[in-house]
Amino acid sequence: MGDLDLTTRKMRMSNAGCPYPYHFEAEKGEAIELQADAYPLGVRPDTEYTVLEAQIQPGDYAIFCSDGIPEAEDADGVQFGY
Repeated sequence: MGDLDLTTRKMRMSNAGCPYPYHFEAEKGEAIELQADAYPLGVRPDTEYTVLEAQIQPGDYAIFCSDGIPEAEDADGVQFGY
């Protein structure tokens, strides 16, 4: 889950068991993996979720993925993977 403040261009995000999101920094031309670990929602009621912040600049991208992407299968039943 992410929240982007359009005024300050600050993104705050947490992760709950999905693959890590990425922040593509256009100025550097590189993608930074935003590592935030936690159990999936509802697994443990006492789970605390880390909140990461990133400064988003014009041309940057925030890339979020679900676990459905690496678990997708080809015609032979082989998962795409990480």
